[in-house]
Amino acid sequence: MHSARRTGQRGATLVESALTLILFLALFIGIFDIGEMLFVHQTLMDRTRNAARWGAVNTYDPTSIQNLVLYGAIAPATGQVASFGLGASNVIVSRPGGSIGTAEDRIVVTVTYPVSLVSVLIGSSAASGGNTVKTWNLTIRVSTPYEVPG
Repeated sequence: MHSARRTGQRGATLVESALTLILFLALFIGIFDIGEMLFVHQTLMDRTRNAARWGAVNTYDPTSIQNLVLYGAIAPATGQVASFGLGASNVIVSRPGGSIGTAEDRIVVTVTYPVSLVSVLIGSSAASGGNTVKTWNLTIRVSTPYEVPG
């Protein structure tokens, strides 16, 4: 009777350990996802600010400003791939026409980038079509006064 009781406890311990491991892994994956999203957002925010500032103090060139966001350089190196899977359609550079030559003259850089979290899959069922990673877009918009190069 005594040995049967111990066997049951061993099985309970195994089940408790498995449940704890599942919860720990779900938490770990969620933290990793959020950390990656914050890293990408902060890096793109920094590049967008730098590109807008560069565009504000140099002759207006939307392609160079766009390249600064995508590649971190005014002109990409041969074969260089844009960061974070972005493309030219994700970065919009504008200088509103009505304000050109006035005190309100500005450079506006808008970056729209996709975010997908793997941790969203945890708990979703394949029967409900939850086997794909859901994606949504985040937007960064920076507006800087244009300083006439002189």
